Amino acid sequence: HGDGVQYAFYDTDQVLTISLHESGAFLFPGTGFTQETGAGLGRGHAVNLPLFPYTTDEVYLWAFREVVPRLLDAFRPDVLVTQLGIDTHYRDPLTHLALTVQGFAEAVAELSKLAPRKWLALGGGGYDLQAVARAWTLAYGVISRQEFPVEIPESYREAYGVESLLDLDDLPLDGAQIKDARSFAEASVQSVQRLIFPAHGISAV
Repeated sequence: HGDGVQYAFYDTDQVLTISLHESGAFLFPGTGFTQETGAGLGRGHAVNLPLFPYTTDEVYLWAFREVVPRLLDAFRPDVLVTQLGIDTHYRDPLTHLALTVQGFAEAVAELSKLAPRKWLALGGGGYDLQAVARAWTLAYGVISRQEFPVEIPESYREAYGVESLLDLDDLPLDGAQIKDARSFAEASVQSVQRLIFPAHGISAV
């Protein structure tokens, strides 16, 4: 959860913060619940979309698309600032979400469609260094409108033990984990739509 950024702008309506993250019920810093919506003039301008452990690309991107585009369309920011952390990755040693670098890049591609003329893209968390390097390479490709070869050059493969820019592993998740993640995401989306959308004149339907 982007707690520091959220609280820096918690009482202003000049900045809209949106955070998609593993729920604070399972992970430090224990914040970022949907009920944290801002204070005073800022009420409705802090948006939190907490997610369940084992949330995959499909569920993450569904939740993103249900919330982020409509809010950005209503708020119409002059500048989009994105913190492109990749501690959402399924191999991250500290967190429990289950995104691939492809899913991460797809979220960045969605943001590129929504961004105004000014977009400041920042790095962020991520504790599997191979995943960080590959994800940020894909993000840079989206931002700069380039496509990179999937195959990693041989010299880098030997040095770092990485063969592909993309994740090719099958994720070790069972049906119950996937179902729980989907149900949790649906509840979070519904809560955001109920608590936040009316402040921006958006219908939840």
